[in-house]
Amino acid sequence: WAARLAFTEQALFYRYEPQRLKAEARSALSDDARTFSISALERFARCPFSYYVHYTLRAREREEYELKPQQAGEIFHRFMQSYSQAVQDSGADWSEIDADTGEKLATEAIAPILQDYGEGMLGSSQRLNAAGRRLERICRRAARTVTEQMRQGDFRPRGLEIAFGRNGELQALTITLNNGATACLEGRIDRVDGLEQDGKLYVRIVDYKSSPQKVSLSSWYHGLDLQLPVYLWAALNGLKAGYDGEVLPAATLYFTVDDPLIESRGDSPGEIEARKFSQLSMKGMLVEDAAIVGRMDCSLMERGGASAIVPVRLKQDGSFFANAAVLSMEEMQGALARVQAVVREMIERILTGEAAILPVRHEDKNACQWCEHKTVCHFDRRLPGFAWQRLPALDKDEFKARMRGEVTP
Repeated sequence: WAARLAFTEQALFYRYEPQRLKAEARSALSDDARTFSISALERFARCPFSYYVHYTLRAREREEYELKPQQAGEIFHRFMQSYSQAVQDSGADWSEIDADTGEKLATEAIAPILQDYGEGMLGSSQRLNAAGRRLERICRRAARTVTEQMRQGDFRPRGLEIAFGRNGELQALTITLNNGATACLEGRIDRVDGLEQDGKLYVRIVDYKSSPQKVSLSSWYHGLDLQLPVYLWAALNGLKAGYDGEVLPAATLYFTVDDPLIESRGDSPGEIEARKFSQLSMKGMLVEDAAIVGRMDCSLMERGGASAIVPVRLKQDGSFFANAAVLSMEEMQGALARVQAVVREMIERILTGEAAILPVRHEDKNACQWCEHKTVCHFDRRLPGFAWQRLPALDKDEFKARMRGEVTP
């Protein structure tokens, strides 16, 4: 009975105690242990244990023969890259792509992708065939939208699907650690746009998403949402090597690949198209420079200062409304510096073996909501030792003040 009693006591008085990976376990990791992706660091920021299970143990859910949101996103990415490349290969400027030409290029881009995806997966049943037709409709809408956005602005692609890292077009981001060793951050940027003005190159990042994304500066600050700032960091870092003038940030944005439903109020087809176009405006952060923003939407003032392309609105005097998604150049540079510091801190923690069950609660989300490892960790706040890692939510004004160095964290 002694063994049974000891087991019962252990269960009755259980307390979770975080532990680190031992040195011998860390040394047994692969040669890629110092090379990280953005998604890996975001997962670690949400919960170190989730990172450990996913990237160290490499545990994966069983794949099922169905079309998941991630697979739809992969199709959208392939299409956007193929369509944009076709426009550039045509030799015409984006402003010269009329509706018929755009439809032709979109058809030629999407057909082979749908046909070949998953070894003909989308033609294997009536349900998946219908899903394929829906994906095609969404891709055609995305092609029309991005073409019109380009037509109404002066920024033009300088690269599509640009990889930074091993065998990439841009060098990896190198992070120097406290002990003098280095780690690398790799990734792939969907689209890098540029505008040359007064001997300077202004850089705009566009990342494609299959669903609307909320841009949270507080999540940037805590390392929970790294894609937009890290992509901008990588692009600026890589483009400086091949440009004689100054390379500056202009914007880092999400573009949602979608064909939204619009409630008609007796609107004409043209009015419905305009409303859809506005609903698909890009979301993110821009530099607080009306002249540069105006080159992203050349008809900005014609629409009363409200852009249908980027998340800003200008007053009559040319200044931005308070709710415009803009940062001053100083604040944007401060945000990039903050992200670099957060990335370095997280890599240091990973390499010292941190693997605690410590899910984050931040704003209106928690790390356990969509985590596939809940059945592994058994996180339960009713048990001693388990607790949320609560991160304070920063509003826009506080974030900007910290980026200017006016507030000490």
